[in-house]
Amino acid sequence: VVGTGAWNKLREAKVTTSRAKINQLANVALQDYRRHYNRLPDSLEELLQPSDKNFGEPYANPADLRDSWENDMRYTRISNSKFKVVSLGADGTEGGEQDDADITWPDDFDN
Repeated sequence: VVGTGAWNKLREAKVTTSRAKINQLANVALQDYRRHYNRLPDSLEELLQPSDKNFGEPYANPADLRDSWENDMRYTRISNSKFKVVSLGADGTEGGEQDDADITWPDDFDN
């Protein structure tokens, strides 16, 4: 019973951490990039490039672009101001329940 409870807490922690990483990516890295370039990047990889507009630093590091299960986040630029960021959850596939469920910005966040 203790093992199951600990395992469930670990699973919940990974979901919470992935949500926090998506929130940070959406509200800091992507918004800073947008503010500096007046557009969103075409891909998350653009955030990894050093930028003179960001004091010569990248907007993110590679770990920022992966969820708690070490899967790459999915990013879709919809327009110059709208985007989606998705973690596919523990199973790394679309859909699912509990920790396998997708986490999608902005749909799963109160904005």
